[in-house]
Amino acid sequence: MRNSQRRLLSQNFLLSRSLVTKLVRLTSIEKKDTVLEIGAGKGIITSVLLDRARTVIAYEIDQNLYNYLDQVFPQTQNLILKNIDFRNSTLPSQSYKIFSNIPFIITVYEFMHASYKAVRQTNEVGRKEREL
Repeated sequence: MRNSQRRLLSQNFLLSRSLVTKLVRLTSIEKKDTVLEIGAGKGIITSVLLDRARTVIAYEIDQNLYNYLDQVFPQTQNLILKNIDFRNSTLPSQSYKIFSNIPFIITVYEFMHASYKAVRQTNEVGRKEREL
């Protein structure tokens, strides 16, 4: 991948599987969980999450990296690989956790997007209570 493309997408890759394994162990992710990974990159985090979670939904906007991931994880039962910009995605209806090495340039937006449903539902309840 060209450096200008990496800079544009703010891509930085973790290279140590042992570091990722330690970080995932520090979370509350369990075998029953669905986990969103935003910016799956080269799949180091993905591979650790696949061992730990029931389902991993990995988003990768970069077509070359998506193709790479598709080859690295062929027919992996608990992986849903999406070649879309997370910011334009529809979030799962079931509960989920997020674990990701999120590209810095879009970190704030991604967390706002991921929590939008909960905030919107809370606001709707608040509006109805005021109407009564």
